[in-house]
Amino acid sequence: MRERPYKKLLRLNQSEKDRLLYLSKSTGLNQEQVLRKALMNAPLLERPTADYLKMSYQISALGNNLNQLAHVANVSGNANNTDLLIARQIMEKVWMYIKGGGVP
Repeated sequence: MRERPYKKLLRLNQSEKDRLLYLSKSTGLNQEQVLRKALMNAPLLERPTADYLKMSYQISALGNNLNQLAHVANVSGNANNTDLLIARQIMEKVWMYIKGGGVP
């Protein structure tokens, strides 16, 4: 048996149709999924852009590097000047990504 056996006809004017198409394209959901989410008061979130995904990956990689430095400092009980300088450079790169400038 089908999960959703009931069908309903929905009539829209032009602006409603345009809005439904826009929501479908911007969220990556098909029109039926958009309508179902709207019916259930679920949030309709826009699909992340390729640039956003790339930035998220870069920030995650920088965070990994920073975590490795913190781990070494915790194990050894101290952090030398080189480690602190590297940590600062990593945080500056993260800040550049967050500001939208990317890494130079």
